[in-house]
Amino acid sequence: MTFAIIIENPRRGWIDVALSLGEERFEFAASDVANDPVRQLAELALSIVRGEPSKVRAVFWLEPSGYELCASRDPELKLTVSYSEHAFADLFDPAVVLRETVDAFATAVEILRSLRTAKSLFAAAAAVDPRPWAHPFPDTLVTQLEAALDVSEASPKAGA
Repeated sequence: MTFAIIIENPRRGWIDVALSLGEERFEFAASDVANDPVRQLAELALSIVRGEPSKVRAVFWLEPSGYELCASRDPELKLTVSYSEHAFADLFDPAVVLRETVDAFATAVEILRSLRTAKSLFAAAAAVDPRPWAHPFPDTLVTQLEAALDVSEASPKAGA
């Protein structure tokens, strides 16, 4: 099953997100008010690479609704996309929209690729907007992810 995520257009506390899982595609603008989905996405990828059995998630708050991308193992890695009409830092009464088994390495590499691309977009946005995003970019987590995947910034294996 294929997975892709694009984070772009940081502006005044919002980012555009395009998330694909299998044949489904979700596009939305997420807020930085309730949580930091960029950081949570990096944490999710690290958890995947480390093979941690716990359920890890990134919540994208759309004000007032929200999406959640969750990774879990049973024993294969499954990604779940859930949606709720009411959300904040958590979704209230979420409905599972899609659940698919994915390749752990490919999924983590895709998240790393997305975060690397987003980093340059966040830096460019900060040059023209004093507050394009409320949270610092998770550089330390991205570096840990690169190390855990055993890829460097220039590595073609990471899709750079």
